[in-house]
Amino acid sequence: MRYFFVLFCFLGLVFAQSNPPVIADSVYGPYDNLVSRLELSGYTFELWENSSDSNYGGRALRTISPDGEIIETEDFMIDIVQTENNDLNKNGITDLEIQSFSGGAHCCFSTTLLELSNPASVVFDHAFSECPALSDDLDGDGIPEYQSCDDRWAYEYCSYAESPLPTVVWKWNGENYEIANAEFPQAYQAEIARALELFLSLKAETVEWTPTPECSALALTLPYLYLGQEKLAYEALKLSYTPNKIEDDAIFASFDSVDAFWQSILQIYNESPLHTPISQP
Repeated sequence: MRYFFVLFCFLGLVFAQSNPPVIADSVYGPYDNLVSRLELSGYTFELWENSSDSNYGGRALRTISPDGEIIETEDFMIDIVQTENNDLNKNGITDLEIQSFSGGAHCCFSTTLLELSNPASVVFDHAFSECPALSDDLDGDGIPEYQSCDDRWAYEYCSYAESPLPTVVWKWNGENYEIANAEFPQAYQAEIARALELFLSLKAETVEWTPTPECSALALTLPYLYLGQEKLAYEALKLSYTPNKIEDDAIFASFDSVDAFWQSILQIYNESPLHTPISQP
């Protein structure tokens, strides 16, 4: 269960502060070992573990509000992270970052930034994803952006190893963090460079392992699409998609033309909650 949903939508039982958390239908409990305790702006945050199962994983987070309300949740791994000066967005309100990891080979991470007013509010929430959300001041204005990926494309047209996971950037707008991919073309430079290198290698037939036509074309197309540059994305697809090289026994969906593939891409893209509204320069 996602942390912000538990924090604001679920009224749990109130436990004495000294008692270990008791979570119904616990996956990793019972919890008996207090790992850390943080007091910040009238809130108390406690991390608990199961001492008899410490090699496997599992943590419970207890949040105690200034009014004494206690909310508890668990995951494979939870961490509380104090931001720089406890005010990441520099608005004068103390904040705290909650990071969760569900376990698994390549999934899943979530990040929530709480502002510790009373009641607390969520100003950034990146739901469980293949990629963690990391804060970094991309534009040098002193307020870090968040950067992660859109894993909507994993397994969509090809295997996980081949699937491109385009970058997504969130920027502080004065009230919360909102998607602002188009404002940060520098965040896509490395993706575009890798895709161009792959494209040139495929053209020169100098690669030992050849990805499916859909995947190699997506790698060059999606960065432009997430930047909101539809025309460039379409031109990149026309340049890089080679339906004539599709094998008869292709595992994933194949398309007879560039336009058919383009329409499929746009449908998936527009369904993603992380897409960039398209606006041509």
